[in-house]
Amino acid sequence: MEVKDEVLKNHPGWSLALEIITVLRSHGFEAVLAGGCVRDALLARAPKDLDIATSAEPSKVEEFFPKTVTVGKAFGVVRVLGDNSEIEVASFRFDGKYCDGRRPQTIQFSTAVEDALRRDFTINAMFYDPVSKKIFDYVKGQEDIDLRLIRCVGRPTLRFQEDHLRLLRAVRFAAELGFEIEMDTWEALKELAALVQSVSRERIRDEMFKILKAENYGIGFSKLHESGLFMALDPELDKIYKKTPSLFRNPFAKASEVSRDGSIHQDNQIWARFFAAFGERCLNRDFLEGQMKLYKLSREAQRFIQKCLYYLNSLETIAAWNLGKKLVTFAEAEFQWAVTLATIDPAKASHGTWLSELKLAYQRRGLDQVFPPRLLRGEDLPSSIPLTERKNVLDLAFQQQIENSWTHREEALAWLVKRGGG
Repeated sequence: MEVKDEVLKNHPGWSLALEIITVLRSHGFEAVLAGGCVRDALLARAPKDLDIATSAEPSKVEEFFPKTVTVGKAFGVVRVLGDNSEIEVASFRFDGKYCDGRRPQTIQFSTAVEDALRRDFTINAMFYDPVSKKIFDYVKGQEDIDLRLIRCVGRPTLRFQEDHLRLLRAVRFAAELGFEIEMDTWEALKELAALVQSVSRERIRDEMFKILKAENYGIGFSKLHESGLFMALDPELDKIYKKTPSLFRNPFAKASEVSRDGSIHQDNQIWARFFAAFGERCLNRDFLEGQMKLYKLSREAQRFIQKCLYYLNSLETIAAWNLGKKLVTFAEAEFQWAVTLATIDPAKASHGTWLSELKLAYQRRGLDQVFPPRLLRGEDLPSSIPLTERKNVLDLAFQQQIENSWTHREEALAWLVKRGGG
């Protein structure tokens, strides 16, 4: 197999990684790219991170590079900081006993071979020398990439017992890469699925989110169910899957492309896309809140999801609003994402025409470029308007302002007089 150097060179940390490797070697140490970035380069995929493995111990890495952060020095990991990037540098190591299902009690610095043999899956246990273009593969990882298999390094039961998160990672890699899980690895995963309950909810959330983002989203949930992981993690959703598996291959899968637009709400969009598949179930507050708390979603994420799903399931009501109110609402990120999901869902096809017209009206007014401030303020309202009605009056004035493209306060004040409130 051949590493696609272009995908490595396109990574923002490439120059720093090459500098680190060069410096370490100039002092007589081995230094290579390691793990997921090698796998991705073999698959011509853009790697998320560039990680380096070396025979140098952490103290030496700190000595050679003045700008470092010791994120995991006890496990031989030092983060080297560059001007615009950072690279994790891990010393070759052999792990001692695991007792908490997460990390080894002790480590010993060792060789590249021993370092490869302690890793989780063969496809993640390869090294690459970007100077000589040589791959170091001690576990037949290249063969498993050719076979499109997720296979544990060594005994699968031991690998999963060491770090229980690996159970979920196996499924996640299958979903991301479209690979199958090798038979012995799969049997061990099913046998030990209950161990995933010891993993922190934050780590589970992060792996589930990666499955939600995966190209083979439906495969991930199929394997979660078939392995018993879903029952161990989320019995309520597992029951739903058993009854209606099609919900986990939902029509919103296409929204994954739209959700890569760099929006600051991107993560929330992906979670909302997931929950949208459950339709009116999400109007059940206990169900939705229970799910969001189970996956430790932030309050900001919960607010986004709840509001988005409210809009998505209230399109019949929203269709009857005045144009100004619709335009004001269209400015909200939650409503815009609900519109995206609605245009993808065949069940919402009847709303396609008015939603398209609304989007066009929004753009024609330039609201997608600059959304204006309110022209009418609280002090403009006469005392004859009761306190309980003042917010409604201001909201209605703003809706009229947006609908009619007012730019001067006088227009808003004239509307107030005509309404009988001036």
